[in-house]
Amino acid sequence: MLKKNVSILIGVILLFLGAAAAVPENPPANIDDLLKEAGDLKVAEKYEAAQDLYDRVLTLDPENREALRGKDDCRIMLEPVIPEQALAVPFGLDDPEWRKIQKAVDEAKTPWDRRRASLALKRFARKYTGQVYTRDKEAYVKRADLILQEAAAGIEKGAPRETVCSRAREKLTFLQEEIHQSWKGHGPDVLAPALEKLDKIQKGGGSDSGYRLIKVIRNADLDYGMLNNIDRVAPPYPEGSRYQIGDIGTVKGASTVYKFIREYEGLSGSADKPAPFHDLLVVKVDDAGVIVDAYKYTLEWTDSPSLALYRLGRKGVRFKEDMDVRELQLTK
Repeated sequence: MLKKNVSILIGVILLFLGAAAAVPENPPANIDDLLKEAGDLKVAEKYEAAQDLYDRVLTLDPENREALRGKDDCRIMLEPVIPEQALAVPFGLDDPEWRKIQKAVDEAKTPWDRRRASLALKRFARKYTGQVYTRDKEAYVKRADLILQEAAAGIEKGAPRETVCSRAREKLTFLQEEIHQSWKGHGPDVLAPALEKLDKIQKGGGSDSGYRLIKVIRNADLDYGMLNNIDRVAPPYPEGSRYQIGDIGTVKGASTVYKFIREYEGLSGSADKPAPFHDLLVVKVDDAGVIVDAYKYTLEWTDSPSLALYRLGRKGVRFKEDMDVRELQLTK
């Protein structure tokens, strides 16, 4: 009998221990308690801790709307603010989306709602900037196309191809600077196609071919006194020349100066039929064979000489007698 009672007692103890083992150490969390604790942490601006609790709720109830919203509030507050350039949106802009965002800004009460509205403002400003840029770009491209059309028309009428293209390039350069003032860094993007077209127009007539070497002057330098004051040089220069400016002077120096001439037909402002023109090209080369400086001038020019004077625009070009003059990127 005693043995039986002991057996019963042991069975009761084991049953009790089994029931105790079935009870988890940490009972399931109450979703309402977790949401309240997460909300308190969010109000206390402890967004990372609050986000962790919202994640616990979503593990238990993936569709819990309060947890989804709370987690998004925390994400908004933890999202880094990255400075970016955007146009200021006009206050009175008549746009439904803009008015809706403005209303959200006015009605925002919590830090996360204010941050959410602020981000919406930035997104809209970015979108507005893109719209304005697209509009401005179209206008700039039209202006560039007009410059190209004028150049093509001038060449068709017989004007010197290189002179026309050089003036067109100068106008495009000014336009690019204007774009840079409004849209810093976007000038090349906008005008690259126009400049490529101008290159094709310039190449079309072999405008940079036909130069022939007429003189090599050793131990020389360009006469910069004459070049820098070319509009005040008393014509004819040099004395006895049949042109207003018939040459570009040289002085003693440590370089070699090469002079080339190119003859072609073109129209002057006072002529109704093509006449011969001559472009003089002078190139200053150092001992290493690198072009240090270069100038081009149309001998038949009768207005202010500086208007027809073009200078080397690219450094580091190696000299060769049969080089493509476009490599020099002659510019005003």
